[in-house]
Amino acid sequence: MEQRLWNLIRQNDKEALKSLFDQQYDTLLSYGIRLNFSPSEVEDVIQDLFISLHDRNKSLPKEVNVQAYLFSAIRFSLFNHRKKTRRFSSLSDQDDAIFLLEFDDIDADMSMENVQKKLTQLPTRQKEAIYLKYYQNMSINEIGSIMSIAPQSVSNLLHKAYVLLRNDLSKQTILQFIWKLQS
Repeated sequence: MEQRLWNLIRQNDKEALKSLFDQQYDTLLSYGIRLNFSPSEVEDVIQDLFISLHDRNKSLPKEVNVQAYLFSAIRFSLFNHRKKTRRFSSLSDQDDAIFLLEFDDIDADMSMENVQKKLTQLPTRQKEAIYLKYYQNMSINEIGSIMSIAPQSVSNLLHKAYVLLRNDLSKQTILQFIWKLQS
């Protein structure tokens, strides 16, 4: 579906661009906020990105993983936006609440609270890798492309995050958490 829309956008189809925007807006907004940007910054960058897609429709790549392309473009644009506004700072742990998870029917609330607490204590790049892997179900290669790092580095980030979590949490709690994310 996304690839079909992408091909139509390359042919200057404004309805396809609107459909892709509507389809991806909430996901891109959530991702930008998780990268520690304000909702208004993310909204502006999303709109600019889609204007850019319209303006550059003839030069867009033919075959592309559309969601990974959009995530990568949003990430790049957000950091570029910060640099331009002279407010650039690396991702920090200022607002770790954005990485808290929402669970509906979990029997072990205390265990999940422990997981949430430990997740907020992870380094930012590890939190981002976990978000892309388990919330967006992206592959290691896609995450590497988005984060501009090698796939092996993504694997290393995920492994280090798992090790840090495992030091303080039981294996069963971590597996339950991952299972909940993927279901």
